[in-house]
Amino acid sequence: MKEEKGLFKNYNDNKKEIYSSLIETIAGVIPVGLTVKLIEDHRRTTLFNKLSCFYQNTKDLPKAKHQYVIEKLSASKDFKRKAAELLLELIDKTVTDSNIDLLCNLYKNTADDKISETDFIRLSIALQKCSYTDLISLVDYQNDDPNFTGWYDGSATDSLYAAGLVYQHVIGSPILYKVNNLGADMLRYGIIG
Repeated sequence: MKEEKGLFKNYNDNKKEIYSSLIETIAGVIPVGLTVKLIEDHRRTTLFNKLSCFYQNTKDLPKAKHQYVIEKLSASKDFKRKAAELLLELIDKTVTDSNIDLLCNLYKNTADDKISETDFIRLSIALQKCSYTDLISLVDYQNDDPNFTGWYDGSATDSLYAAGLVYQHVIGSPILYKVNNLGADMLRYGIIG
């Protein structure tokens, strides 16, 4: 491993000191070394569980379909890194196991050319910003009834709006929201599958 020099070394030393102090405060009687090891083990286990869930939900795809998605992601101009690294990052940053199921639906729909690799990336990033229950509530914001003026459900709406899945339809009091194109794609290709 390359030795850090100058400002980076000081920054990392300070960061380690802050983390150690924080961990000691939280952990109390547990030695810092053990606490750090527990946190590292937890991260590895969490990532392993997410990868396992992703594998279980996509193992029915033929190898050629997996290769096709990897090639599509590799061809994307949005990223300069390898597609496998991108996919690993998307899996790792996905919040819950239930959201991994939705990510798998998006992945499969990319393999079947129902969505582009660009839409897969957009929807995967939006998926990282919401809890599963908020994403499932997205269906409440879509209604074909011409008299439907929109919906507002507190923090769930705020989360969906921040993720870019709904738009402000009625401005006033209260502000009401409807599903936008990205949200409709999330419903069609992620949630409904």
